[in-house]
Amino acid sequence: MKDTPDARERLAVTLLRAALDLDTDAQRAAFLAERCGADAALHERVERLIARALAAEAEAAPAPARAADDGDALTGTRLGPFRVVERIGRGGMGVVYRGQREEADFEQEVALKLVRRGFDFDDVRARFLRERRILARLDHPNLARFIDGGIAPDGRPWFALEFVRGETITRWCDAERLDLHARVRLFLDVCAAVQYAHAQLVVHRDLKPANVLVDAGGRVRLLDFGIARLLDDDDAAAPTTLAGGRLLTPEYAAPEQFRGEAAGVATDVYALGVVLHELVAGTLPYAFERGDLVAAERAVRERPAQSPTQSIARDGADAANARLAARHTNARAWRRQVRGDLTRILDKALAKEPARRYASVQALADDLSRWLRGEAVRVSGDRFGYRARKFVARNRVAVALGTLAVASLLAGSAVSLWQARRAGVAAAAARVEATRALAARDFLASLLGNASPESGGSPRTTVGEVLERARARIRDELGADPELRLEMSTLIGRTYNDLGEFEQGMALLRESARQADADATLSIEARAAAHVEYARALMSRSETAEAEAEASAAIALFEHAPPSATLVVACNVLATAYYLQSRFPDALDAQRRAVAIAGRVHGSGSEAEAAARMELSYFLAASAAPADAVAVAADALRALERLHPGGDAPVVTRALWALGNALAAADRDAEAVAPLRRARDLVARIYGREGTKYMRSLQLLGSAELYGGELVAARDTLREAVALARANAPDHPLLPLMLCDLASALLRNGEFAAVLPLATEAFERGRLAGRTDVQDKARVMHVQALAGLGRAAEAKAEASALAPEYRARDAAQLAPLLTALAAAQRALGEFADARDSLDEAALPGDKLGQRARAGLRLERARLAVATGEHSAARTHAAAAKALLAALNAQRTPEFAEVERLLQAD
Repeated sequence: MKDTPDARERLAVTLLRAALDLDTDAQRAAFLAERCGADAALHERVERLIARALAAEAEAAPAPARAADDGDALTGTRLGPFRVVERIGRGGMGVVYRGQREEADFEQEVALKLVRRGFDFDDVRARFLRERRILARLDHPNLARFIDGGIAPDGRPWFALEFVRGETITRWCDAERLDLHARVRLFLDVCAAVQYAHAQLVVHRDLKPANVLVDAGGRVRLLDFGIARLLDDDDAAAPTTLAGGRLLTPEYAAPEQFRGEAAGVATDVYALGVVLHELVAGTLPYAFERGDLVAAERAVRERPAQSPTQSIARDGADAANARLAARHTNARAWRRQVRGDLTRILDKALAKEPARRYASVQALADDLSRWLRGEAVRVSGDRFGYRARKFVARNRVAVALGTLAVASLLAGSAVSLWQARRAGVAAAAARVEATRALAARDFLASLLGNASPESGGSPRTTVGEVLERARARIRDELGADPELRLEMSTLIGRTYNDLGEFEQGMALLRESARQADADATLSIEARAAAHVEYARALMSRSETAEAEAEASAAIALFEHAPPSATLVVACNVLATAYYLQSRFPDALDAQRRAVAIAGRVHGSGSEAEAAARMELSYFLAASAAPADAVAVAADALRALERLHPGGDAPVVTRALWALGNALAAADRDAEAVAPLRRARDLVARIYGREGTKYMRSLQLLGSAELYGGELVAARDTLREAVALARANAPDHPLLPLMLCDLASALLRNGEFAAVLPLATEAFERGRLAGRTDVQDKARVMHVQALAGLGRAAEAKAEASALAPEYRARDAAQLAPLLTALAAAQRALGEFADARDSLDEAALPGDKLGQRARAGLRLERARLAVATGEHSAARTHAAAAKALLAALNAQRTPEFAEVERLLQAD
C-alpha cells in the first residue's frame, strides 16, 4: 500500500483523537513517542494538531476554567433540568458528564454529552446534532434511551441519555466466565439493537466493545451513534471527515471505510463480525498493534481474517489458556464448538467485499440462532450430507439407539429368518411406506431445486412462489398416489398459514379435509392430520364451531384404531375450540384425554405428555381453578427443563407462557413477570423479534407487567407488541386485547389523551371480531379517559347512555362502568348520584374480582373526601389498600393514592 499524503493525514487525525483522550501532557508525549517512533514528520504534525486543538479549547473556556486543563468547568452548573455532577469521559471531540435531574418529584440519573470546547466547528457540530436527531428517533430496550436535549449557556448543543452503569461486553463476558453459547446469546441482543437501528434507516458505523455495555442485570446497551448516518439522508451519504481524516476505529473498521467509501448495512455487519470474533477467541481477527492505522488498513484490506483457532494461539500458550479459562472451557471442547459452522459464520461476516457478507444483521443473527440450536446454518449450504450430520448431532441418543437396533437385527438375522415369512405382509406395507417417503422427498427436492438460479429460477424466488408451484403440481404429478397427494396438500396448506397467506392455505386445507372424507382407503393418520390442520386454520379465523367439527371428525377416525400422536393433537385442538367457545368443562375433559393419550403413546414424563399438561393449565385457569393451573404449569415446565437442560427449545417458551398465564389467572401477576421475561428473551433468540411468536410473548409479558404494577414497562412492552401486530398481522385476534391492555396502561399512567384513539380502535376491532367483552372494556376506558381529561360532562353522558345496555346484558363491565360514571358525577358535584352509582356497582359483590372491588372502594374514598367525610374516606381507603396488597400491587398509582388518603388529616 502506498504511503499517500491522504493516508498520512488520516493517520495523523486518528492519533490526534487518541491523544486527546489522554488527560496530561506527559501521557500524550509518551503516547506519541510510542506511536510515531522514528517518523519525525508525523510526530511534529500530530503535535501541531494537538496544540491547536488545546488552544482552541482553552480560548473557548470561561475564565475560571483556563487555569487548569481539567475540562470540568461545567461541574456544578445546570444543563436544562439537570445538574452536572462530574465528568465521566472525554473523547477527541466530545465530553460526557454524569447529571442529576433537579426540581422533580422523582430521581433520574443521566449521561450528558456535549461537544468539547474549542471543537465546535461546523462539521463537528453538524455531526453532533445529527447524532442527537438519530438518538431521539430510536426506542429499543438494548439502546440507551434518549431523554432530553438543548443548548448550553455557551452555545454548545447537548443531549441527555439514560445513564448506563456497566462493563464493555468483552470484559463482562470474561469476568462472568461465560461459555461460547452464553456469549453468542448475549451477542444476539446486540444484533437485535443494530437490526432495529437499521430498520429505522440508521447505520452505526462505529460498532466496537467500548460502545456495547452490559449492566449489572446482564442487559446489553448499545451506545454512541456519534458517526452514525441515516440511510435515507442524502446529505449524509458522504463519509464523515475531519481535516481530511476518516472517523473510524481501526480495529473494527471495514475495508470500505479505509477506502473512504460510504458505509452501509454491510459495514455494521463487518464490525459485528469483529466483535463476535473477539467474544469467541479473545483476540482480533488480524495481527497488528491497536491504534496503528497504517498496519490496520494493510491487514483489513489485504490479508484474510484469521480463524478463531488461529488467532487464539497467536500470543502463545499462556495467553490462549487464560482466554479459554475465561470461556469456562478447555482447548479440545472449544475447538470442537468453533470449527465448522461458527467459523463459516465469522468468515461470511468478515468478507472483504460487502456484497459477500450477510445481507442484513438479522440474517447473521438467524444463522447464530441456528448454530445455538444445533441446526443447519444457511452459510454452510444445504447439502444432504451436511443436513444429515446436523440431524445426528441434534439426535445422538436416538441415532445411537437406532444404530444399535439395526446391529441387533443383523446379529440376530440367522435365527430370525423364519419370522420374515410371517412378517411378509408387514414388510410389504413397510416397502410401500418407504416408497412413499422417497416420493415425498423427491417431490419436495424438485420444488426447491427448480427454485434455484442454476435450474432457471430467480435469485429472488420467494417461498410463496415455490408453494404456488407446488400447489399446481400436486394434482398433476401425485394423482396416482392419493395418500401422498393428501399429505403434501396438508403440508403445503399449513405452510401457507404459517406464512400468513391464510386464503391460499384455507382453500388447500379445506380441499384436503374433503379428500380425507371422500376416500376411506387412505390411512387414518393422513386423514386425521388433514382434519386437524383444517381445524387449526378455522380457529385462526375465529370459526370455532367449524373447528370443533373438524377436530371431532379426526378423533372419530381412531374409534377402532390404536391411539397415536395425531390423536393427541386432535384432542388438544378440540379442547382449544371448546375453550374459545367458553365451554370450559368440555375443554378440560378433552385436554385431560390428550394428556392421558400422550402418556400412553409417548411415555410418562415425555415431552409430549409435559406439553399436553402445559396446555391443560390454560383450561384449568379458565375454569376458575387457578391454583391447580399454576401447579400443573410449573410441573410441566420442570419436566421440560429436565428434557432440555439448556432451555433453548420452543416447547420451553410455551411452558413459560403457560406458567405466566396461570400465575396471572391466580392474581399473581407480579410473579408472572419473571418467567414471561425469560420467555420473551428465549423467543427472541429462537424466532427473532419480528414474528407473531415474539408479539405473543410481548402481549403476555405486557399484561403481567400491567396488572403486576410495572406500568411504564407495561406501556413500552405493549406498544412494541401492538406495533408488531399492526405491521405483520393486522387481523390477529390478539390485537384488540393488546389495544385494551395498552390503553389501560396509559390510563393508569395518566396519559389520558392517548387513551381515546386506542379505546376507539379497540372497540371497532372488537366489533369486527365479535368480541363483546373487548367492546365493553374499550367503552369503559373511553369514559374513564374523558373523566381524566376533565371532560366530566361528556364522560357522564356517555356512561349514562351505556348503562341500560350493560344492565340488560348483566355485562361483566357494568361495575367498572358505574364506577367511572360515579367519578364523573363526583367531578360535577353530583355527590348523591355518585353514591347511588357506587351502591349499584357494589350490588353483585360476589361476582366482582379483587381489582374491581379495589377500584370501587377507592372511588368511595374519593367521594367521601369530596363530601368531607374523612373517617369514611380512611375506612374505604384501608379496604382498598388491603385488596391491592392481596394483588401484590404495592407499586401501582392506586396503592400510592390510598396511602396518601390514609395519611391525610
